[in-house]
Amino acid sequence: MTRPRDTYVDPVAVERAVTGDRVRLTCYEREEAVRQLREQGMNSQEIARRLHMSARHVLRIRQRIAEQRQVAS
Repeated sequence: MTRPRDTYVDPVAVERAVTGDRVRLTCYEREEAVRQLREQGMNSQEIARRLHMSARHVLRIRQRIAEQRQVAS
């Protein structure tokens, strides 16, 4: 099953971002990158540095991920 074009997540872009490269990501790709880094045990501050964004933005993404999990349950 493929996602509609506007929700497509480019795994290469996400992987590059997770390794610290400065990459332009869609909101869905940012969510995936944050998910992967959380699974690696990073906190919001570390994720923010790695993804070149503010810690506040990472917290908002984490809240959105948590809300999506609650709706899916």
